[in-house]
Amino acid sequence: MQSYLSILCRLFRCNWTTLFVGWQGLGVFSPWRYDQEASQALFTEKELGEYCTGRLFRVQDDVKSKYIIELLDELSDVTHVHSTILERIRPLADTCEDKVLMERRKWQCAILFDIINDPRYETDFDRLCALREFKVKAGPIIDMSNDVDRYFSLEVGHSLTSSEILKKYRTYLSDLICQIKQRDMSSVSTQFRNFTSEEKGLISFLMRAVQKDEGYITKFFSETQCFNLNDGGMGSLRFMPIGNTLAYDTRKFGHVMSSCNFNDEDGVLVSVALYADSFGNPFELDVWKVDFSPLVRIPSDPSKFTLEDAVG
Repeated sequence: MQSYLSILCRLFRCNWTTLFVGWQGLGVFSPWRYDQEASQALFTEKELGEYCTGRLFRVQDDVKSKYIIELLDELSDVTHVHSTILERIRPLADTCEDKVLMERRKWQCAILFDIINDPRYETDFDRLCALREFKVKAGPIIDMSNDVDRYFSLEVGHSLTSSEILKKYRTYLSDLICQIKQRDMSSVSTQFRNFTSEEKGLISFLMRAVQKDEGYITKFFSETQCFNLNDGGMGSLRFMPIGNTLAYDTRKFGHVMSSCNFNDEDGVLVSVALYADSFGNPFELDVWKVDFSPLVRIPSDPSKFTLEDAVG
């Protein structure tokens, strides 16, 4: 099972404000609030350390990351660990209301993404129960439809099935993720370029997994460029049709086409997903290195890739 931080990092950019909000546990909106004084963090101290280590790998003089790592090393002598970490992260974050609200939305999207996609829910009814519980506790921030409430109240005239309601939720979540990503994109460099041979090999592997033939793959690379997403150097890409470089403002996430993993040259596991847009066309290559450090190199040998899932 993926942690909520790992899901968030796959969907969005993560920053100190993200961590500050997550460590608060989303306050009164947290599904894990356990008393009136504090709320459970959505990630662990270990994950916080891995995030800071990844930042130091990219920028060796990142004093903020060094500051937190030094704190984590001293935690064995600290009594109130949760509140101490929170107070150390607070001055590193941008706590203006708009920024905090945006990061809350990211965390809630990560939780919704988990509920909708996690295989531990065996039936659509189980997912609806989880969504209903989430909506009760997070409704003031995420404005979702009343279909779940109507379903459980057996309202007269309400004929949507659980599968139809979940389909609406997936569409809603996809649109919300797209909106947040577009706001994050304001600080992303959109310098378009051709794919490297290693990127072509990886993308081709994922396309073949969903029965795309060689003609389709060749045509895709001849008509498409890419640009690097701001993921800390892990290698995620957005695809752009040549001659239509404004498309990234209008295209929306649709679904996961296929996914795989491989070990980077430093031995760290790398998880990769090929996303389609809402029309079913290849949209993004999502690359996540589990320790958040920059990608060293994509293997040139396709036998190094392990297929995880292929939807189409």
